[in-house]
Amino acid sequence: MIDLLDIRVKITGMPPRGRRDDCTLAKGFADRGRGVPVLTDEGWQKIEPVLAAVGRRRRANEIPARLAVEAFLYKARTGVPWSKLPTEFGTPTSLQTRYHRWYILGVWQQVMDLLADCESEPQPTELYPLPPMEVTGVVDPRLFVGVGSAPQDTVPTGNGISASEA
Repeated sequence: MIDLLDIRVKITGMPPRGRRDDCTLAKGFADRGRGVPVLTDEGWQKIEPVLAAVGRRRRANEIPARLAVEAFLYKARTGVPWSKLPTEFGTPTSLQTRYHRWYILGVWQQVMDLLADCESEPQPTELYPLPPMEVTGVVDPRLFVGVGSAPQDTVPTGNGISASEA
């Protein structure tokens, strides 16, 4: 049966680095056995008042609170180091500083408590993360009608019947 499958795997990049054990962000989800919340508009409406109460530092390059939360959730979901976060989230040092400030003040825990009933995604648990890859495949039609059938008898004609019935 394996002869009827033509599967190809192309590695397209390097495997991601392993997770750091000292990341309090990822560790917090793992320790509580919680998935990482998906931040929806409804979820944002729940947490926005808490974040607004913390106040802004009034800096010109201040990262909007929602974008910062999205960055933190992305980091928890993927395990990437702060320095490898996508640039659209802002500067890694600003994000790391804000996360630690919210963590110390207990704001992050309040936010996570408010998002506890939201849809969530599990954290990756593999010890050896897979590299990015493209997987393609072709299945011989004989696999669906029986290995002993001739392939020309099982190829669809486009009329909803096989060539052998036409």
